[in-house]
Amino acid sequence: DGEVTLRLEILGVKAGTYDEISYYKSVKQTNIGDIVCLKDGNSFKYAKIVVKKQVIDGNKMHLPAILRVINNKDKLVIKNTEKLIQKALKRCEQLIRKSNLPMHLLDASYSYKENKVTIFFKANERVDFRLLVRELASALRLRIEFRQVSPRVQAKYMGNLGLCGYEVCCKRFLHDFEPISVKKIRSQMPFLNMGKISGACGRLMCCFKFEPLLDDQDLLATEMV
Repeated sequence: DGEVTLRLEILGVKAGTYDEISYYKSVKQTNIGDIVCLKDGNSFKYAKIVVKKQVIDGNKMHLPAILRVINNKDKLVIKNTEKLIQKALKRCEQLIRKSNLPMHLLDASYSYKENKVTIFFKANERVDFRLLVRELASALRLRIEFRQVSPRVQAKYMGNLGLCGYEVCCKRFLHDFEPISVKKIRSQMPFLNMGKISGACGRLMCCFKFEPLLDDQDLLATEMV
């Protein structure tokens, strides 16, 4: 007998601005932008639906299920958590100015599972924030983690215009970053101009992944023109 194919509906969710997208089994009556409650080990977490329903082969993938769309009790928990995060960011800013650290705060998230605040920041150099972690953890009585955000991720969430005049691809629709190589770009642009292949983040532009690759004969003909 042939195997019965199980069709499974899934949704993509993000727990925080700088978190990766995770996929869960869908629940009924959900839409892009809805906040849902998810199981997180022996605890829970909240996340926003950012990728619409997709149907996949359920025989080949085991995914956790979304517990529920948030209710009034969840909304109260989220409101109190946001107050805690703002308190952490305000105190952190004060300590950064006091210590004159070369870093700029971007956002923060809270883990109910670990009773931990993760603070995201950008910096142009390596920052020793060990003393800052100790002082902040002592002041808030929470676990603290700092996470430096890369230039590419900054561009994705802050947004900018590309050379094409449109908003950068990573902000508009890209969910994941795939590596782009100079070799791949050279197959499309034989004479490299770094000013034209670098994006707002200073890295190679993601849009080159969508350009058709030229074979060796096409490339040779292009170089001979």
